[in-house]
Amino acid sequence: MFTNTFILFFLISSSLFGYVFETNPINNKIDQFKKQLLGTRTISNKIFRDQVFNKKDFKNYKFENVEFIHCNFNATNFRNSKFNKVVFKNCTIYNSDFRLTLIKFSKFIKSEIKFSYFNNAKLHFIDFIYSKLPGTSFVQATLHNCRFIKSDLSSAIWPNGKKCMKGSFEKCIFVQKR
Repeated sequence: MFTNTFILFFLISSSLFGYVFETNPINNKIDQFKKQLLGTRTISNKIFRDQVFNKKDFKNYKFENVEFIHCNFNATNFRNSKFNKVVFKNCTIYNSDFRLTLIKFSKFIKSEIKFSYFNNAKLHFIDFIYSKLPGTSFVQATLHNCRFIKSDLSSAIWPNGKKCMKGSFEKCIFVQKR
């Protein structure tokens, strides 16, 4: 009992006097991110640079005015989440789950989205700019007013493809990759 009380007193008093104990700056960034998310399901008005979100569970989250710059997502779960005004720039997204998501007014710029799932997702006013989507599935997804600008769509699985069933492209624009 005395030991626990002393440790708690030491930690509180050291933080009051401005002592900060950092062991690893990368772990501290991750810890700060975890603290930010603790108790909340909404992430808004944030910029994340050079972060790794591998195997993170963002199921049922709401992302509002968020930028991910040069971030990695491997086996990340975004299932049933909502994205509004979110930018993925120079990101690598691999084997991630965007099923049942609602994504509006967002952009994927110079990003690689490999073997990920947007099945049954609703994408409205999304720009895919200079992005690659190999093996990514959009089965039964609805894409409305989306633009694919100089993006590599080879081997992506589309709602109107031979392997796909249902889904729609409504007022989408495809600009050929050179």
